[in-house]
Amino acid sequence: MSYRKSKLEITYYMDSVLRLHGEYLEGVPKWVLSLQNDDGGFGRYGSDIINTHFAVEILEAHGVGFSRKDVLEFADSCWGDGGWNFTPLSYPPYLETVYAGFRLNEILRGRKYDVEDFILKLRNPDGGFRRSLYMGISEPEYTYRAVYMLFSGR
Repeated sequence: MSYRKSKLEITYYMDSVLRLHGEYLEGVPKWVLSLQNDDGGFGRYGSDIINTHFAVEILEAHGVGFSRKDVLEFADSCWGDGGWNFTPLSYPPYLETVYAGFRLNEILRGRKYDVEDFILKLRNPDGGFRRSLYMGISEPEYTYRAVYMLFSGR
């Protein structure tokens, strides 16, 4: 099956589109669970916050059980300097890693973290948002994630 060769992000999008049309790939949840690592996170070559986010989105959509506690411990270990980092040992946080951590906590804890200070530092003069604290151009995907976190639950 082609999803076994793809990243969790691609699998998430493919699975989401198919589910919208009433189609289900039966092997997807089992394959996703096979990518969970001993630290509670997900990823083929080691855990990271983005792959963990996509794995949780897939498993939740399929109603498949997994250790929420282990996933949250991994996500919490990625927190630092006002946002979630790609891994516990990486720095700095980027918009996409903060979004992944935000969504994990929204899904698994039912809680939205206040990351407004971090997000507002990413705003460009054109009104859009970049991915990095240090520099970057506004992109629709970054602006979507920033606006989602700023206004989610309001």
